[in-house]
Amino acid sequence: AGAPVTATVTVADTENEIPTGEVTIKTGDTVLGTGAVDDTGSAVVVFEPAPAGTYEVVAEYAGDSTYAPGTSEPVTLEVAKNAGQIKRFSLPDKADKGEKIKAEVKVAKANGLTPTGTVKIKLGKKVLGTDELGAKGIARITFEINSKGLKQVKAVYVGDGSFTKAKAIGTIKIV
Repeated sequence: AGAPVTATVTVADTENEIPTGEVTIKTGDTVLGTGAVDDTGSAVVVFEPAPAGTYEVVAEYAGDSTYAPGTSEPVTLEVAKNAGQIKRFSLPDKADKGEKIKAEVKVAKANGLTPTGTVKIKLGKKVLGTDELGAKGIARITFEINSKGLKQVKAVYVGDGSFTKAKAIGTIKIV
């Protein structure tokens, strides 16, 4: 999602004249992009279909003095989610039993998009705390652990419409 798509549309030359005018790429009533037909009878249209999903896309030729307007058959465009990636999972090396522990999780941007959604801190299957990613893709979570020892804690990003889920593991000593 968010990565540019380049579509090359060729208008059929049926009158021994090179077509001119514009081509518009659409999904439903939404215009994704337009491009001018060049001297080869083709138009190159660059557009960014986000979020991830499946789209039926058509090319509409506006027509010119020789050629009538026309619409292509629909083409299915699959836009994949970006791979979620936890760029940073920071927590202290040690804390006291029952102490409030602060963790920070940053999920990486991809293709110009900032991830949104929830991050959970887990110990085994138990959720210790959650937070929503902010505008910069950062979640700050406060939690506590009530048993001593070296603990393996997971940061889990649940994903969103444009990013897959991701996880990272950190360790903290509870004294």
